[in-house]
Amino acid sequence: MSKSAPRRTQKKPSRAPQISKLVLERLAQRLLPKILTHSRTLKLQSPADRKLNQVFCEVSLISGPAMKKLNLKYRAKNSTTDVLSFATASPFRDQGNLGEVIICLPVLKRQAKARGLTESMELAVLLTHGVLHLLGYDHESSETEWQVMAQAEQRLLKKIVPPAWLKASAGRCTEGLIGRPISGKMTQWKSTKSATASRK
Repeated sequence: MSKSAPRRTQKKPSRAPQISKLVLERLAQRLLPKILTHSRTLKLQSPADRKLNQVFCEVSLISGPAMKKLNLKYRAKNSTTDVLSFATASPFRDQGNLGEVIICLPVLKRQAKARGLTESMELAVLLTHGVLHLLGYDHESSETEWQVMAQAEQRLLKKIVPPAWLKASAGRCTEGLIGRPISGKMTQWKSTKSATASRK
């Protein structure tokens, strides 16, 4: 009897550990006060917001289809996106309520993998980006505003990320969302419909 050739077993590629939605939501609640506090100390808030005793906002992590619906309804874009910000107006703003940051969980995970970041790091990047939109920054209005917001992102991230993240990512976790390189080249400003939406 002839012996059959031994089968070659292929090892499955190792994947970065997946973090549950609940863990990321809890992390967002820990990061948010730091972002808001440092946005004040770094004078990234408007004079009107700095006069308030306290500012706060809501954070939600949602699915891809849910984000696609919001993006279509409020920005007329029939696709998903990573983060949307819904700013409040008076009288809510006068009470310190900045609005809501909504982050798409599947996009967060995909972008973290593509950038070689942990999901926690990407959460910090997206949350910082979203809060800055609530504070009035709009990188899509002009090239000057693009540069201002990119610098604000980096300044905030350098304040809130733990040293271990900085070392593990070789500094990539502080590049921000709009200033991060793509294919080794720095991103450039382009005018599109703003990611800061208003609910009517």
